[in-house]
Amino acid sequence: VSGSVSGEWTSDILYLVDGDLEVSAGETLMIHAGTTIKFLDDHSFNVHGNLYVMGEEGNEVVFTSGRPIKTEGDWQGIHFVAPGNAYINCQDEFDDQESCLEVDFCSWQIEQTGEYCYGGGYFDGAGSSVIDHVIIEYAYYGVEYWETDEDEHVITNSIIQYSQSYGIYVNYSANVTISGNTLQNNLYYGIRVSNFSIINI
Repeated sequence: VSGSVSGEWTSDILYLVDGDLEVSAGETLMIHAGTTIKFLDDHSFNVHGNLYVMGEEGNEVVFTSGRPIKTEGDWQGIHFVAPGNAYINCQDEFDDQESCLEVDFCSWQIEQTGEYCYGGGYFDGAGSSVIDHVIIEYAYYGVEYWETDEDEHVITNSIIQYSQSYGIYVNYSANVTISGNTLQNNLYYGIRVSNFSIINI
């Protein structure tokens, strides 16, 4: 798997990542308990939208290296990055009146040729995330939050280990809650918070 991802990932499939992954602004990926994701090379998992990784005690979601001999930095880690503004063309995005009218800059047009959603504007694309009962290992950073001030992120009850750098890195970010995690065998700090970031522990 590689490229843009969304929808739901389940434990009955082993996900082998052979390129960078991205959850785009406005999109959502849900990963269910027991799912394993293996990164076959030095790939990143970049999140501009919503990511919910919902493991369970004893049935964790696992992000790991897919190489025969695993070592720190085999893949780049999970990166949450503020997406900036994304332009939305209402006619392209919405084909029903209810969805169309939920967006401030769209209007529903009725003409002799038919009905359609009209308008366009910029959507801020802010996303949120929950990472619960997850194992993240052999990455460069386990999890990185970069300029995510407008977003809400939670990481709880998870194990982050064997990172080449920090287990969790929070930079220019706020609204990050970190609780009940085990950070072990990371080459630098378990958690680094820098550049006016605010976290809840």
